[in-house]
Amino acid sequence: MSKSYVRSDDGATMVEVEPHQYVNAKILRLQGRLTDGQKDGETTAASARRSGALGPSMSEVNQEELVAGRTALERWQTPAAFIAKVEELGERVKSDKLFNLTMVKFLLDAMVLAEFVKFRPTENVRLVEQKERWPDGQTGTPQNPIDIEITEVLEEGRRRGDEYRNHQQPRDGTAEDCRKRALAIPEQLEKAIKRKIRKGYARKCVLVIYLNMGNYELLQKEVEAAIGKIKAKYADDFHEVCILWQGKLL
Repeated sequence: MSKSYVRSDDGATMVEVEPHQYVNAKILRLQGRLTDGQKDGETTAASARRSGALGPSMSEVNQEELVAGRTALERWQTPAAFIAKVEELGERVKSDKLFNLTMVKFLLDAMVLAEFVKFRPTENVRLVEQKERWPDGQTGTPQNPIDIEITEVLEEGRRRGDEYRNHQQPRDGTAEDCRKRALAIPEQLEKAIKRKIRKGYARKCVLVIYLNMGNYELLQKEVEAAIGKIKAKYADDFHEVCILWQGKLL
């Protein structure tokens, strides 16, 4: 089977992924791998739209459409329908707004939930209503829902909102810098899990973590082993701990 490639977090290398694990373009931008103008990793819809197969590009989404979009994602629906809605809405939200406007935050959660249900079969899925404090989403059925809490793990001190607002370039670094960043992944992951535990509802939900840190193709086995140990360490604190990393569900 042929391979697909996406640019690494530092922009310096290309990372190999399986085609069926290729996440949509907005998820890649969420990882800091693409700018809005790049074509790598486009969704099928975006590629078709660029080629003219789907007609002119849709205009940028307005506030009313965001509200309607959220409402549509709050309804129980099949994973395929949910993913399609997330991709369509995501194509219309520019990255500078995605990472800087509070009212768009639900779309970040929806993107992670959409990616999660690609790996974890379920009858239905939805975001939870905005008025609810938690969880972020649910899978299963209305009669037997599984609560999903979503969080993201970034490098210490990284602020994507500032990156897009100020047009910052990816950080450069030596090989040793990249090695240190790879070694920092388990520590940042554990910090995120502990933050969720302190909120007091951990045992009631599946914790889905979007691990948005690259290892620059360094220490792969060591990092994955460390992630496995952390999952095992906190297994009794949640219904389940699921980690999305490098196009895989760990």
